[in-house]
This record gives sequence, structure tokens and C-alpha cells, in this order.
Amino acid sequence: MTKKERMFQLVFQQEESGITIADFCKQHAVKMSVFNYWKSKQKKELDSHVDKGFFVSIDNPDPRIDTDIVITYPNGVTINIPSTSAAISTIQSLIQLQS
Repeated sequence: MTKKERMFQLVFQQEESGITIADFCKQHAVKMSVFNYWKSKQKKELDSHVDKGFFVSIDNPDPRIDTDIVITYPNGVTINIPSTSAAISTIQSLIQLQS
């Protein structure tokens, strides 16, 4: 495991643990400045992978397949729309991007 992978794993563990960064760093013998550096680096890397305002058209090769539509917003909110009520106007109203 590389140092980057190890530090990103620690950042994830701290976020999942619910304890403060200070306490987590003490428990894992990591300087807070080092931890915060890697936390910032991980956030920048994750943010760079998100295409803001970019949509991809997907074609359903078999329209008889009934699948729900799932919309996940950047803040983590997820909306499930049953395929039986997936009107285009409803979906468009849910995907309004604020600039």
C-alpha cells in the first residue's frame, strides 16, 4: 500500500468514526497538519473527478426493461423514481442546475 493509499484510508476512517480529527490523530500517531494535508488532497482529487453540469445520454437497448431512475445530487441526496411514473417533465424538474 502506498503512502497516499494509506493516508486516504485514514481520512476515510476518521470520517466514518465520528470522532474529532484531533482525537483521531492522537490515536493513530499522525500530526494534525499531515492529516489535514491529506484530507485536502483527497477532497481535491475527488472533486476533480466530478463533472459539474455534465450529462451523458444513455440509451436503453430494450425499452421493455423496467428499471427505476435514480438521481443522486452532489450533497448526497438520492431520489428514486419508479419507471412507471418516470415522466420526462418530472425528471427535468428534478435536474434543474443552479449556477
